Amino acid sequence: SSEFVAGTGITLLRNPSYHGAVDFGKMINFDKLLLKFYATPGELTVALTGGSVDVAQFDASTFDNLLDILGMNPSLPISTYAGLRCDSYSKEIEVNMHDSWLANPLRLDLEGRKAMAYATDKEMIRSMYRGAAQNGSTLVSPIYGDLYWAPGPPDAYAFDLALANQTLDAAGYTWDSNLSVRVSASDNPYSPNTQLSFSIAVIEGDPLDYVADILAADWARVGIDLNVEIYDIALWAQIVYSYTYELAMSYWSGDPDPDYLLFTQTSYAVSGWSETAYVNPEYDENFTASVESLNSAVRQTAIQNMQKMMYRDAAVMVTVYPYGCYAWRTDNFTGWGDWIGHPGRSLHNVW
Repeated sequence: SSEFVAGTGITLLRNPSYHGAVDFGKMINFDKLLLKFYATPGELTVALTGGSVDVAQFDASTFDNLLDILGMNPSLPISTYAGLRCDSYSKEIEVNMHDSWLANPLRLDLEGRKAMAYATDKEMIRSMYRGAAQNGSTLVSPIYGDLYWAPGPPDAYAFDLALANQTLDAAGYTWDSNLSVRVSASDNPYSPNTQLSFSIAVIEGDPLDYVADILAADWARVGIDLNVEIYDIALWAQIVYSYTYELAMSYWSGDPDPDYLLFTQTSYAVSGWSETAYVNPEYDENFTASVESLNSAVRQTAIQNMQKMMYRDAAVMVTVYPYGCYAWRTDNFTGWGDWIGHPGRSLHNVW
């Protein structure tokens, strides 16, 4: 629209000819929707508490502050919700599995990636979200119900620096003379006599900027050197999708059906949606079964098999599932439905 000015807002009007009224008997029950943009989280909080907006989404820190305000002002007609997003939003550490990239090939060593996983403190990362997140496992979050697979002992990569060190010991990685970084054995099939040293690409302005620094400190305790490199999102995407990186901090979200997220880890997605160039024929077979079968039990098994492989191979190490944090005016915003029982009603319904 010629009336739109960047950073101000967008007005959406109800389509009086919407086909759903005839086809499904579903009416659009509002006439006008105003989407407003605010320069700072504090301005958004003031707008909601003052009544100039009806419903809002907050980052975890601002949401935490809003809860404090509501605790001190219980008469404010505002309700809140914080929970798993309906788009399976997740944050992860990704490993470039494309073997043509000439950077440190030790990233291809599963034993090294296992050590990375054991040395990653997901509870610490969750605390960066003020508790408004859940510890992660695979790209398929618990929002998908019985399609979700939860790792358990003895296969779970729980935060355990001793076990990370034992894993590297067993794989032949020894400390250098300064006891600062591990070095691969002379018979390592990926890269003999090479330091466990990697760069990790982080998107500028992402909260995980800070997590990466803490992660580097933990990994150093098991002999993995991590150099944090911060890029604007355009350059980050360029190096990630061209597979010219070693490790990266990333994020994913999906659709009501998890097949899109699962597709990103197939060989079919390499040089496309795949950020890792992960290739596993068994994974591909399960993906094919999951999209071809009309039997729900067969499909569930295939989807859970893929999650087990994704988790085991640690090319994508999901750290947390950040919550969607929302608040709305109960004096104006009513009748939207139960977001807990029907997560698709939440405002992150982007499809």
